[in-house]
Amino acid sequence: MEYLPVLEYLRLASLFFLQNLVFTTVSRARNRDNMLWGWIASLFSNGVWIFVFMELVKNFDDPIVIALYIFWTANGSTFGMWANIKIEKLIGAKT
Repeated sequence: MEYLPVLEYLRLASLFFLQNLVFTTVSRARNRDNMLWGWIASLFSNGVWIFVFMELVKNFDDPIVIALYIFWTANGSTFGMWANIKIEKLIGAKT
C-alpha cells in the first residue's frame, strides 16, 4: 500500500474537522427560530459532505485516513457545538 504525502493527510484532517463542524451547525440550526441560519448551514454542510465523500471513496483502504476521519470528525463536532453556542447568542437564535 502506498501512503499519501503528509500535507495531504493534513488537508484531509482539516476537511474532516470542517465536515462535522458544519454538520453540527446544521443539526443545531434545525432547532432554532432562524430560517436563514438554517439555510446557510445546510449549504455548507452539503457542500463539505460531497468533498469528504469523494476523498473517502478515493482513500477507503488507507488506515491513516480512516483514523484521521474518526478523530477529526469527533473534534469537529465538539468544536462546532462550542462555536454554535456563541453564534446563536450573537444572532439571537432561540429554540
